[in-house]
Amino acid sequence: MLGEEVRIAERTKVGEKPIYAIALREVFDRKNPVKYLKFFASKNHRPYTFVAVERNEHLDQNVLFSPKTPSPERSSVEQALLQSAQPLTVGQRCADWFLMKSMLLSGTMAGKIGTYEAEPSGAALSSIMEECIVSWFGRHKSTAMMASGTRNENPTLDRLRWSVKCMKGIFEVGLLRWNRNHAIGVSPDAICRLVVEDAPDPVLCCLEIKTRVSESTIAKAELARKKHGSFVNCYYGDAVFNDCVPAANRSQVLHQALVTGFQHGVFVVCKLEEGQGSIVQIVAIRISTEKRDEYAKNLCKDVIARGILMDSDFPDWVTDPQRTILKTRAKLYYGHLKLITTEEGDLRPTKPVSIYKHSTQYCYNKHKPGLDKNTEISDRVAFHTTGPFEAKYVFRMLDAVMVNAWRAYQAVTVISPWLRALGSHPSLVQVRTKLNNFVGVEDFVADVALECLRCLAAQKAIPLFPADVPQEEREERQFKSEFSEYKRKHGWPIRKFALKKFASDPFLKKLRLCTFVDHRPQRIRDV
Repeated sequence: MLGEEVRIAERTKVGEKPIYAIALREVFDRKNPVKYLKFFASKNHRPYTFVAVERNEHLDQNVLFSPKTPSPERSSVEQALLQSAQPLTVGQRCADWFLMKSMLLSGTMAGKIGTYEAEPSGAALSSIMEECIVSWFGRHKSTAMMASGTRNENPTLDRLRWSVKCMKGIFEVGLLRWNRNHAIGVSPDAICRLVVEDAPDPVLCCLEIKTRVSESTIAKAELARKKHGSFVNCYYGDAVFNDCVPAANRSQVLHQALVTGFQHGVFVVCKLEEGQGSIVQIVAIRISTEKRDEYAKNLCKDVIARGILMDSDFPDWVTDPQRTILKTRAKLYYGHLKLITTEEGDLRPTKPVSIYKHSTQYCYNKHKPGLDKNTEISDRVAFHTTGPFEAKYVFRMLDAVMVNAWRAYQAVTVISPWLRALGSHPSLVQVRTKLNNFVGVEDFVADVALECLRCLAAQKAIPLFPADVPQEEREERQFKSEFSEYKRKHGWPIRKFALKKFASDPFLKKLRLCTFVDHRPQRIRDV
């Protein structure tokens, strides 16, 4: 990311190491040009180093190219994919996926370029490049429809695994890069093994899931199901295909087949009913070699490839702002690409990345462990809801109180006694090791919640006094409440065959001196 958005100043004194002051600004924050984030470092290589922080999540066995030992079935799918593409990432919608997805033609943008039959003009190419830059680096806020569609993908995959008999295996996959052209990639929802009539064995194909939310798109999907059935076999480009697959998604199916080298694809249409997704139609598509070759010919024009691959000599149609943004972003892209490239030239993606941090920020946070650790803890106890911002803010404040209480509980019960017994200053690693077996924040929050519920059930509400009640009457009511509570806890007037002495207890002394009760002799029976 080093470019015009990063400023580095160096100062060296005689006999000392150089000190770098680094200011980093977000590329698209043009409205506030003085909004800089400042970091400091003291080593020569630090200004050019970024740290990829792995996401703390469990990877399923069905995730292709994950570090887990693959099953024979998964291994065969991976070997088939490697003949045409290589993996850039293991997961989707993670930091490395968003990073490596930039600089690549995939999905919608590839479809736009692939539809050009004649050589486009420089103005058209510059316009396409502008759309690519916005798609790669712009800030995009997911709409409610997009979010609901994303949430529906995993439940739909589970339904397909267990209910569709012709699908013998479904595997999740990250971002793939085409072997023939490294500027072209694809990120399908899944890879599946599909049983087809004209093949003796199940064939591999890309699986694309689209959730229809609006009434018009749902009506079109149901009309196609009524006309052709819930499970459809067709060829790419024929009448059945055009009825079942919307025009906006057709090039996406072809692009996935091109990069993966498959001759089949599956297009699944879903809809939301009462918050739950249901499958409307499954379209199995046969894609001919001629269709793929024609699409590749339009997509891989030399003039387009030079621009997307970002050679040192940019074509004339690339504008200066576009060139600056590409140079700025290319270094982090190629830095991660170097990280996952082996000596043999193969790609070995890392686990899903949570965030990229500049090395100075990473080292600074390591000296202040609360910043990183509390962020992780807050994510673990956060409320993952779609409620309004105000409600989330209140929940987050409650989380902060609970996490701080948990920290204090750690300090009082574990760390303070340990430090007194140790007699020295331990390292941060030793402190974290000491707390490894301590109660987790989730269990602590659950225990505190249960205690609060128990206390709430045991408490008796004290009525509020109206403003016109005299002070003497208020004191009398308060005393009677304390008197009833004392009787409930201690018994009255005898406990274990011993008389109560009014001078032996502060409350009894208060009772003896008060004027709210009548003081007269009482005979105590069977003493």
